[in-house]
Amino acid sequence: MLINDSPSVEWSKKAYVFNPHARGLVLSEESEENILVNLHGLLGEPDAVQIEIASENLEEGSQFVYDNVAYQVTRTIMEDVEHPLVYVMVLDIFADS
Repeated sequence: MLINDSPSVEWSKKAYVFNPHARGLVLSEESEENILVNLHGLLGEPDAVQIEIASENLEEGSQFVYDNVAYQVTRTIMEDVEHPLVYVMVLDIFADS
């Protein structure tokens, strides 16, 4: 499923993966595996939030959209933790339509 800029697109609390080859955003549920992570840096959240993201979003530099905000992964820690720690920065904020 491709997501575009259309005002008719319904955004949800699902994570999306940026895929430049698909020229848009793709639902992470279509990926092979989602992983439960502790995500640090979500807009409006002072503490870590535990969510499932696509396994390809564990790589530093990967980008995804969550709750109308585009993020880039800046750091991932997988050693000695129950769930991977993923640190993100905000790239863009999408307007609700």
